[in-house]
Amino acid sequence: MVNGTNEMLARPSVWEMVKEAVQSLGGSASHRDIIAYIHDKYGPINKSTIRCQITICSVNSPSRIYYPENSKARKCDGRYDFLYSIGRGEVTQFDPARHGKWEIASIDGKLTIVQNSGNSKYVVAPRTQKARAARVEVTVFCPACKKDVIISDERAGKCPVCGDKISELFEKELRAFLSQKWGIPLRPQKVKIGETEKCFDLVSDDANYIGDAKFYKSLDAPAAKWSTIAEYVWLLQFTKAKNRFLIFGRDRSVPQRWLNRHRSLVGDVKFYFFNHRDKNIQELT
Repeated sequence: MVNGTNEMLARPSVWEMVKEAVQSLGGSASHRDIIAYIHDKYGPINKSTIRCQITICSVNSPSRIYYPENSKARKCDGRYDFLYSIGRGEVTQFDPARHGKWEIASIDGKLTIVQNSGNSKYVVAPRTQKARAARVEVTVFCPACKKDVIISDERAGKCPVCGDKISELFEKELRAFLSQKWGIPLRPQKVKIGETEKCFDLVSDDANYIGDAKFYKSLDAPAAKWSTIAEYVWLLQFTKAKNRFLIFGRDRSVPQRWLNRHRSLVGDVKFYFFNHRDKNIQELT
């Protein structure tokens, strides 16, 4: 009993466990990976407690204001401000140089999350339960603005700062990157396949390079996206191109999970992931 008590006294706070987990996992991690790390090292800590601490410590999480640690207006530069949400169930280490300055502000007597950008402030207000079910706020890197922005309307997918659609900016960045890396111009073009035509995003003038760009977010069960991937793999195999490929952005887990399940269907179609923030490309296997 004494040893058990000493062990409890020596154990760090849950928020410290979360911080340690993210650092040990390379600076970015999913909620599941954080929980798994903590369970492996510290034992069966309540999962809900861990998830709450992740929310509490994420500077851009609208729900963090509902916890005692964040019940007063303040700048986000304290011990509970070390995470940044980068999508559904994903966080990274908060870096003001990359993510901007954040604060918990009192507006009209109500606490809310605010991002400071130059002389402007962008309010990230908590939504009602019904509204949250219909619209989920996500953080995406905008190539035009060169910074992370919060998208509240996933279907429109437009940057709230410059107004451009992030997926279209991603495709433009990718096309310029590949044209320089491979030394060939690429453009959207219709390709004849049997008796039909299909438009692909990335086609060389001689049609020896044919591929498509997919900017997919992570989902627990992305059935529709997986069906689309399968369709493009199937169509690409009917082209006469020497180089057939699909290039993904935003979340590499979507194509990687598809590959893990359907690798035998790929044939000679190559899968890549393009990090449009750092402008590097990696083949997925």
